[in-house]
Amino acid sequence: MKTQVALAVSAALLTVSLSSVAGGSSVQQKIALTKSAVEKTKLPSTSPTRITKAAKKIVVEPNLAPGEYTYIVRLADLPLATYDGSVVGFAATNPKIAKKELFSSLANSKMSSQEVRNQLRLDTKSTDAIQYANYLEDKQQNFLSTARLSLGKQANVVYKYKNAFNGVAMRLTQEQAVKLAALDGVDYIERERMETMDTDTGPIHIGATQVWQGEGNSATNMGEGVIIGVIDSGVNTDHDSFADIGGDGYDHTNPWGAGNYVGDCAADFVELCNDKLIGVRSYASVTDNYDDVEVFGTTPPAKNGEDYGGHGSHTASTAGGNILKNVPLVTGDSGKLESDGIVNEAFSFEQISGVAPHANIVAYQICSPGNTGDKYTGCPSAAIVAALDDAVADGVDVLNYSISGGGNPWASSTELGFLAAQEAGIFSAVSAGNDGPEAYTTSKNAPWYTVVGASTHGRTLDSFVTFNDEAFAFSNGTGPVFSEVVTALPITAMSVDASNFEGCNAFAADSFKDAVAVISRGACSFSNKVTNAADAGATAVIVYNNTDGDVRLTMSGLEATTIPSVAISENSGKDLLAELASTSDTTISIDPAITLVVGQADDMADFSS
Repeated sequence: MKTQVALAVSAALLTVSLSSVAGGSSVQQKIALTKSAVEKTKLPSTSPTRITKAAKKIVVEPNLAPGEYTYIVRLADLPLATYDGSVVGFAATNPKIAKKELFSSLANSKMSSQEVRNQLRLDTKSTDAIQYANYLEDKQQNFLSTARLSLGKQANVVYKYKNAFNGVAMRLTQEQAVKLAALDGVDYIERERMETMDTDTGPIHIGATQVWQGEGNSATNMGEGVIIGVIDSGVNTDHDSFADIGGDGYDHTNPWGAGNYVGDCAADFVELCNDKLIGVRSYASVTDNYDDVEVFGTTPPAKNGEDYGGHGSHTASTAGGNILKNVPLVTGDSGKLESDGIVNEAFSFEQISGVAPHANIVAYQICSPGNTGDKYTGCPSAAIVAALDDAVADGVDVLNYSISGGGNPWASSTELGFLAAQEAGIFSAVSAGNDGPEAYTTSKNAPWYTVVGASTHGRTLDSFVTFNDEAFAFSNGTGPVFSEVVTALPITAMSVDASNFEGCNAFAADSFKDAVAVISRGACSFSNKVTNAADAGATAVIVYNNTDGDVRLTMSGLEATTIPSVAISENSGKDLLAELASTSDTTISIDPAITLVVGQADDMADFSS
């Protein structure tokens, strides 16, 4: 049963259609495996977890700009989760080796699958684990002392790892990293990568409701006793999806005991957690950025794992969010980058739920809240490894990872971290990516986790622009929104000034007086287009996409604009322009009312890798 729940959590990723929302480069290595290549990468027979050493200890980047970067240094000894007993005087801590006899004895026991898994998981508090952890810490300290002598200075250590990965993350120049790669005891050094985030009928599509109801089994299971770890942008701690008591009345039990939490909740922010949300971990790679007054102001966010981007809360609630009843639609608060949103009582969902709604959750915040183009954005790989290290120590059952990355599974620090998690008894579901269906569009090729694509959910909540009995779905932006139906004469920017069809330059006075301006996307910001139209007398703006067929945009950067604006797709734009060209003196209607549109569900999404 536990396996079914784990698979259901993995399949949760199939129910969402989420595009990347964070910027930063993500260098992904594509691997085409041939029979000869596989034979060359076979593991030594002495241990199922010991990785063949790479021919090179560091990849030099000739065009890398001067300066310090974060480098992840992998040391030779195995971490706790994969350690096989090869060091004289220290017993194996890999549970598959250390508990081999116990595994055999439990195979035919009458214990529940949850109880069996608890018996067989890595115990970081055992005597053997503590002794080997002390050994790793001593070896790391020896390395840092040798590194100081080699570099002639004390390098800044960002993170130390020992559970899922053995090594340290350090601030180094490339020249310094090359020096350290030559030291004994260093297996591999890689520069930190900046990964990006991949993104209620879903449980039905993947068969989760049958698991809930116990169909084909003797018991029901909605995730009770399962701990889901979500490595992402944090979590909206006060959302009802993560409350102690769900909308179905289920009162969660903390498997660690009431009041026992990890991360921020075990330190200065105990109020963030409850019996369902039992841990919120944050990392300095993200929270130290809050000190930047120019970006976060004089009253910055608290340095904890609260989610300010939404992606982590979305994935966490998809995997394990509570059952909630009669949930009203909530939309963004116009002109505000941060708010509780606006409740739309006119439209509500009868029920929403995660796939394992009675599971417990631990959130690991490794992504900054910014969007593409912002100063602080993306998910640093050194923090990702730290989260994997913590997840192994925390003893989660399942990991959800909807972040980019991947690459060579035998060299990447994050991939080896997931290997260690698997050895520790953790099931990992990772997103394939959002780079389309072509060949080599995913780098998630490690054999120790489950890679999940994205599918359609078959429902959209749309509002419509209507002209000549033709309806075109639109999306609101971040500026003022329509509070009631608006009817006015539509005027295209092309008809006013063909050279300014994208609306990037000022229009003649009163060009759009009391009319709705219809403008193409492209060449300048959305706020520039809307402001120019407003200055020329427009009461509203429709921006049509200039690419991607039926894709609609959510226009950003409109907080300072003064009139409502909406976006329609390229195909809708073409159809609307054709209608406008064939008809004159006809009004256009923009209706903010929301309509539920039901289409084909559970098809592979066209953006999914």
